[in-house]
Amino acid sequence: MKKRFKKSQLSNCLRFTSSIIKLLFILGIVFLESATVAGAEQQKRKISGTITEENGNPLPGATVMIEGTTVGAISDSNGKYLIETANEGQMLVFSFMGYKTQIMPIKDKLQLDISMVPDFQTIDEVVVIGYGTQKKVNLSGAVDVVNSKAIENRPVSNVVQALQGLAPNVNVSVGNTGGEMGAKQILNIRGQGSISGGSVYTLVDGIEQDISNLNPDDIENISVLKDAAAASIYGARAAFGVILVTTKKGRNDGISLNYNNNFSFASPTIVPHSVNSLNFAEYFNVASVNDGKPPLFQQIIIDNIKRYQAGDIDYWTIPIPWAPLYWLSYSGAWANTDWYEEQYRKWTPNNTHNLSVSGGDNRTQFHVSGSLFDQTGLLKIGDDSFNRYNLNSKINTRAFDWLRFNLITKYNKTIISRPSYDRSLYYNSVARQWPTNAPYYPDGSLAYENVQIWLEQGGRYDETQNELTFIPGIEIEPLKNWIIYTNYRWKMNTNPITNHEARVIGTLADGSKSYLRSTSNYASYMYESYYNSPNIYSTYSKTIGNNSFSVLAGFEQELIEYQSTYAKRYDLISDDVPSLPTAIGKQEANGTIGHWSTRSYFGRLNYNFKEKYLMEFSMRYDGSSKFPDGYRWGNFPSGSAAYVISKEDFWEPLYSYINMLKIRASYGSLGNQDVANYLYFERMPIYTNLP
Repeated sequence: MKKRFKKSQLSNCLRFTSSIIKLLFILGIVFLESATVAGAEQQKRKISGTITEENGNPLPGATVMIEGTTVGAISDSNGKYLIETANEGQMLVFSFMGYKTQIMPIKDKLQLDISMVPDFQTIDEVVVIGYGTQKKVNLSGAVDVVNSKAIENRPVSNVVQALQGLAPNVNVSVGNTGGEMGAKQILNIRGQGSISGGSVYTLVDGIEQDISNLNPDDIENISVLKDAAAASIYGARAAFGVILVTTKKGRNDGISLNYNNNFSFASPTIVPHSVNSLNFAEYFNVASVNDGKPPLFQQIIIDNIKRYQAGDIDYWTIPIPWAPLYWLSYSGAWANTDWYEEQYRKWTPNNTHNLSVSGGDNRTQFHVSGSLFDQTGLLKIGDDSFNRYNLNSKINTRAFDWLRFNLITKYNKTIISRPSYDRSLYYNSVARQWPTNAPYYPDGSLAYENVQIWLEQGGRYDETQNELTFIPGIEIEPLKNWIIYTNYRWKMNTNPITNHEARVIGTLADGSKSYLRSTSNYASYMYESYYNSPNIYSTYSKTIGNNSFSVLAGFEQELIEYQSTYAKRYDLISDDVPSLPTAIGKQEANGTIGHWSTRSYFGRLNYNFKEKYLMEFSMRYDGSSKFPDGYRWGNFPSGSAAYVISKEDFWEPLYSYINMLKIRASYGSLGNQDVANYLYFERMPIYTNLP
């Protein structure tokens, strides 16, 4: 008789085999790295120092890397740094935006102080601004630039972390989800912009995207438009500043294949600890006596706590003599548990893999890249994980001298998996678990009083975010220096989420089972949105003698359509197969649908004389469907002017000391359409909760 395997059994078998292979792979890496570390342990030292500007002021946020490795550090607010894995034969690389990179040998030094030298050549860089580029020296608005060299060696997992400390007035803070995996930091430029919040307008290759989902290795440069004059070209979308990200493009000198990886280990920085159980018991007894009550912990329990800590006994509880189904716990137990040590790993492995192909000739260039980021969580019981996948391509081709085509495609995917147990309740529960309890009973079963059994048995929460972007474009140059740009930006976002709350069963002292949660349910949520945006704009530049000017005019339209569905059903037939069809209880369903759109006309005029006197004027006429008729349109003008004093002849004696001095002034007006949809409608709910 042939034995047949069920599909679930085969799936579990394959999953188990895959897990074994991954485990062997990780163990191999750990073994190799351990062997390397063991051989070099004698050479490891701690190198510290202070990084300062040329005038002696500390330079926070500077990057220090060991040359040829991914080991690095970032200077603190006092300019101080510390690297623990340096040896005499290596070199330290010091870098900071706007300063020359310095490479210093370690030799036999334990302290290495560095004074950074400004890189004045960066003022001639061409930087990305709204709908175009401009020489940095000719900027009259507040624009900062971060290039790929400044972030490529930073030991960070996402782009937001890479920006921290590199651009003045760009503030990175922790959100409500803290530092958990997949958590997104909050960006703001020059502080909070509104009492109701608001977010920075981030554009990646001209289309709005969440830069937390980008691969840092794909970035060519980042421009930060900080003041109203620089950002007003984006009108009502730019109330809280603008960040422009440009990804890498192809090359015209042949084909280049690049692969790099980074295996790292993450550990929590500051972890609290549970109080020693003996102190805990004594404090409770003192409090009880002061309250006029008998001591909470009897002397026999105090004695057992001391014996347990001394190693005289290895069990922390026994069945309750008058109720042998249950175990003694809390004031009747004598464990000495540090719950944070029990719940969190001391370190977790992370790994990143990047692969890119770039090439082309004078007519066609292409760049294709893919990356994988795998992060393991810190939970020992009820594991959690985060994965990110990126696939990008950029193709440019010149059909004729006056006609060029380009195509940008992007795919980003993130996956978060964790226990479905309520996160806010989890932190509350861990902090309040008594150290006299332990996670496992003497018979090896999970203790039913503690949160760990809920993490292990309570079900899983799985969230996936998919983002697909497609941008075809055409560039036409009918006359020299007159270029017409047109493209169509399309983006699809999907966000499926499943949440399984399973039955939780505790094991009693006699081995029998008891439900801690006898019900179960399964919920499924799906959000999807579609972004469509045709736009066309044209630029013309001309230089006549010492006078240079450029003109920009354009049109842009956006349509965002979104919908979501939510379904939940109770009483699963089996928690081994969680799904809506395998539940037989009460059902819940909900959903949303909506859209909003904008239409904009914009223009800009730039003028400079000898690159000494600079002026810029811009205007955007914005319309938004989020407001009622009569209030949908607004004008957002701006102007800025700058005077480059260091270009004057009388400045020549001082040029060797200060080779760039610019005075500028600006004014700008910005709108804010970052509000909820349909607020101007009087709405009535179409359902009630009445029985």
